[in-house]
Amino acid sequence: MSAPTGGRGELEAGALALPAVLAQSVSGMGLSGIVALLVPLVAVQAGAGGWLTWVICTLLILGVAACLSALTRRITTTGGLYGLAAASLGSFGAVMSVWTMLILVGVASLGSSVIGFGIYFAQFLDLFGLPDDRAVLAVCYVAALGAAWWAAYSGVRRSAWVMLSVEAAATVAITVLMVATLVAHDGSIVDTRQLRLEGTSAHDILHAAVLAVLAFGGFESASVFGREARNPRRAIPLAMIASVLFAGVLWIFSGYTLYLGFQGSGYDLAHSGQPLHDLAAIAGIPWFSYVVDLAISTTLLTSAIAIFNGVSRLMLTAADEGLAPASWRRLHARYQTPARALNVLAACGAALLAGVIISGIGAFDIFGDLGDLDGFAYLTLYALVCLGSIAFLRRRGALRAWRVGAALAAAGGLGYVFVSNVVPWPAWPENLLVAIALGVIGFSLLGYVVLRAVRPAALSHAGSTVEG
Repeated sequence: MSAPTGGRGELEAGALALPAVLAQSVSGMGLSGIVALLVPLVAVQAGAGGWLTWVICTLLILGVAACLSALTRRITTTGGLYGLAAASLGSFGAVMSVWTMLILVGVASLGSSVIGFGIYFAQFLDLFGLPDDRAVLAVCYVAALGAAWWAAYSGVRRSAWVMLSVEAAATVAITVLMVATLVAHDGSIVDTRQLRLEGTSAHDILHAAVLAVLAFGGFESASVFGREARNPRRAIPLAMIASVLFAGVLWIFSGYTLYLGFQGSGYDLAHSGQPLHDLAAIAGIPWFSYVVDLAISTTLLTSAIAIFNGVSRLMLTAADEGLAPASWRRLHARYQTPARALNVLAACGAALLAGVIISGIGAFDIFGDLGDLDGFAYLTLYALVCLGSIAFLRRRGALRAWRVGAALAAAGGLGYVFVSNVVPWPAWPENLLVAIALGVIGFSLLGYVVLRAVRPAALSHAGSTVEG
């Protein structure tokens, strides 16, 4: 393996076409994995209104995407959400985003994706008689972390091709299951109970939105390709909008079909340990559950690749601007990828996984807990950047009334979801997760205050690498 360069180097300019940029945003959300993880939970909480919950959240995140797209049509950055926050909010946005994203997304969300891969791939291996025990899970964790790291490390083209291929195959598998459910359904596929929202309420629908809106976290990760995308000011905004629309349609369709399929089936959705396995049995293709497990595990693997791609470039950009260790600037001489940042991120992920394996914490428990942490980062930073986009566009003379309305509505909706997660204060162990997330956000805020008072010169280069 070639050694990384000793200097800054350059990312590979214009390496990615629009489909590859889109794959980064889609994989950042974990498209098909959400169908297995959150769609059933939303269906249980919102009942017949689950599909409407997804409609509401899709519209909300489209508002966020509109704000971020307004920025990426005018600027390019290799820092993703960090660069957008720096461009719109200055040094405050830069400091708030860099450590919040690194800890809550780079470490927690990466760990969640890798552990999720282990859970579902171990279920797939059960087909071949391998036990679903700690040893098998540990091997799956290590394999997933290594494969995701190597895909991101060995070239942006390779990682994009892997993400695009896997997400396409996984989406086809999920769609086949949903269509098979509709075909096997005894009765009309037009479910009047869902269309009339029978047995549910506005409170149930909005309460479920607290879960559903977090599913979209990561859609903006294509914005790290400000240098590597072809025509980035066109490709990145298109990728963000298209990924939100595509994900929203898939999750609305899946939520509607899942709820319809369980009706009159003899299976109880609220008490189902593996809803998609049960749905495959309801559709008359129980063997397809193994295809579903394989599809979900691989899409979680691509989510880990997307996290490596996105967070490593954020680390690289923050180092370029003096807000992170200078060593993170090193790129690989051959692959032109952020080698040092990728290695640091992989080491943090390995340490987290080692702690999980040694402690013996249940895989499903830690998987969900880590997945919840990144939601607070996205809720906070999306809301801040939406508000910051108003000031940014005003400075550019491009502010319009509808943009102000979209930004305020998006920030307000995200604020509602954030408050709903902390009020009333949750019980154990959810309260620990909330405390950790708030602690990281508070640490970032304190860091800004301290730097501004003690070392204001350190903040002077925030946003300096943003072009345009």
